[in-house]
Amino acid sequence: MYVHFTNPMLWCIAKNGEQEMMQMVCWADINHDHPHHALIITDIYPQGSRSAKSRASNFVVLPGQMVHEQLASFSVPIKAEKGKPWIGRLILVDQFKKQYKTEKVTFQWAGGATAPH
Repeated sequence: MYVHFTNPMLWCIAKNGEQEMMQMVCWADINHDHPHHALIITDIYPQGSRSAKSRASNFVVLPGQMVHEQLASFSVPIKAEKGKPWIGRLILVDQFKKQYKTEKVTFQWAGGATAPH
């Protein structure tokens, strides 16, 4: 699978009741090299974490075609420090539970000012 990220690439803290989650959102152009099988992306999360909320919808990557999709995730544990960019890889999971690791990319903090320590 080939993932080309486009800006903006943002992260912040989301809450589900009292639980804090790492929310990430970006856009990407995605394709793959299997000549016959479509891939259905069913999950996305930062490497070293897991999804805390299921995706609103899956998307399909057909053979020989590129799709432009919004990638969004809500995950735990939070892999970044509030107020700072996060550099890491996203994991995309297909319908066969196969995982695809992206290149390292930088997500900018979008959560506003943080309280002093």
